[in-house]
Formats: sequence, structure tokens, C-alpha cells
Amino acid sequence: MRTLRRKPLIVSALLALMIGACATIEELAPPVDDTMLRAAGVDQTAAAQIERGRALYVTDCVRCHSPEPVMRYSAQQWRQIIPRMATEAALREEDRAAVEAYVMVVLSARGR
Repeated sequence: MRTLRRKPLIVSALLALMIGACATIEELAPPVDDTMLRAAGVDQTAAAQIERGRALYVTDCVRCHSPEPVMRYSAQQWRQIIPRMATEAALREEDRAAVEAYVMVVLSARGR
């Protein structure tokens, strides 16, 4: 009987933890804007590639797994992760480069 009383409490705690841990896609993969581009020192000519990289990041990457927060890894780690994942996802070279450009701009704009 004692276990039955605890069960709703445990389920409620787990549910609250799961809801609290949920992040929006904007938090996981920040949208590209002028402020971000300026902070990263990127000009408008590269903006289209970077925006395409974000679009690929939030659509193609989630086909196989949950989206990873860009800030979770360092630039060095991403430079190892992206080629491996691009191969698994069969991304074309220009798409891989766009994803990498996006990730590097986010890291740079956020001071990492």
C-alpha cells in the first residue's frame, strides 16, 4: 500500500522534470539575425549560407536524433561531430559546410 501512495508523487516529479527540461528549438538552435551576424563578424553575403545551415540543422539532424543544443559542444568538438554526422545523413558538401558555418557563427556570437 505504501508504494501505491508514492507512485503518483514519483510520476508527478518525473513529469515536472521532463517538462522543465524541454527547450524550444530557438533555445537549442538560435535563429540567425543581424545581431548574431555582427557579433560573429559575419557580413550579409554569408547570411544566406548560415540561414540554410540552421534550416538543415533543425530539419535534417532531427531525422535521426533529438536536436542538440548548439552551445553544448565547443567549436573543436563540433568540427569532429559535423563531418561524421554529415556522412551518416548523406549531406552534400555544401550542406555540411552550411551547417558548420551556422554552428560556428552561433558559438562565436555567444563568445565560445
